[in-house]
Amino acid sequence: IDSWIIFSKSSGIKLKWKPLCVTGAIFIVANVLFDNVILIDQLFFIGVSLLFAPQKKLSEHIFNGFFAIMIVELLFRVIGSFFLPAVLGFSIRQINSDLRLLELCYLLILPMFYLFSYIFSIDLSLLRFISEDKMKKWVFWMNTTMFSYYFFVHFLVKVQSEFLGLYFRYRSILIFIYLAILIWIIVKLDRFDKDQLSQKLAQDQSERIAYLENYNQSIEQLYR
Repeated sequence: IDSWIIFSKSSGIKLKWKPLCVTGAIFIVANVLFDNVILIDQLFFIGVSLLFAPQKKLSEHIFNGFFAIMIVELLFRVIGSFFLPAVLGFSIRQINSDLRLLELCYLLILPMFYLFSYIFSIDLSLLRFISEDKMKKWVFWMNTTMFSYYFFVHFLVKVQSEFLGLYFRYRSILIFIYLAILIWIIVKLDRFDKDQLSQKLAQDQSERIAYLENYNQSIEQLYR
């Protein structure tokens, strides 16, 4: 649910109840059948983006597929690695071994997401305008950041066991760095979208005023 809400806001893809329920059922089945596939959630959302927003470019589909899952995962790790240990005094090992604490982490994802959005004045619904050519470099860097995160945190740790000890030793620092980079890029994207929207509104207003002036001049000429 967390992933879909964030995916829907950032991609602008909104489904009615019936296709939404079907999509949710397919998501559950895909996770059961392909649980060993590292990027199954990301591939699923890329597929949803391709299906319901075919007009977008491939880089935008990749962005849509990775963005929501990475937000959920990073917030989950922030809550489990920083928030609950600081507020409730649980260790990371206790949290990882207690199903109720893990469920609490997931329940806190959306409140934490909306808190971050409020603090940094971020409107993810504006990210659906990422097709603008001027935003290509930001989308590229965002995709690069997300790819590198999954490469180091998931793929490299699973394939190269010697990295496992280093990962757990520096996990908190790694999460903090990626969260900071992610927030910075999102803020940049959000500010760009808001600037573009303001410019478009100003342009529309100018065109409307020019149209009214021309219309008034035409009316005056008719009555001369």
